[in-house]
Amino acid sequence: MAFVQEEFSILHREPGWINGKQKVARLLHQAGTEVQEIYENIKDEQVVGTTDYEKCIKRLDSYFEPDVNINYERQKFRNIKKAMEQFIVKLRKQAISCDFKEKEDAIKDQVIERCTDITLKLKYFKKGKDLTLNKIMEISRLYEMEKVVSNQNLKKEEKDKEQESVNRISNVECYRCGRRGHFAKSAECNAANEI
Repeated sequence: MAFVQEEFSILHREPGWINGKQKVARLLHQAGTEVQEIYENIKDEQVVGTTDYEKCIKRLDSYFEPDVNINYERQKFRNIKKAMEQFIVKLRKQAISCDFKEKEDAIKDQVIERCTDITLKLKYFKKGKDLTLNKIMEISRLYEMEKVVSNQNLKKEEKDKEQESVNRISNVECYRCGRRGHFAKSAECNAANEI
């Protein structure tokens, strides 16, 4: 219905061009007989509007807007799994359908509840009353960067240790042949084949 309404409003943008009843008649004509039947069967007393056209649109909107199952929407809200920023964006989008009184608090609670990293969760708790969604995203971003840098440092340390052990082997002197860089049992040792 919104598509027909948009087309219709583009057609009749000029104010005062036609009156409200004429707009209603044209809209219903353009929408077709099925919409006309629906319009006639919707009670007019429940609709609030200043003009006949506004009342018509509200009557049709009340029919065509899908019913939202709040419980189902909240279940979807509880089961969202994404990276932190994507997670919050997805939660904000889903929270619109959930009819929460305090959307931001519901989102914060969900983020904290779903956080599996204890260190990150403790960082959220340390903020106490000052914790907002923006702070959650900031803390999460910084924490992710810290983890990346920490992982890079660990990899560098592992590589350094590996290089150090290689260096130790290259300094070892074979007791059979007297050369450096291998052990006596190694296939590289020429003296092993002579015995």
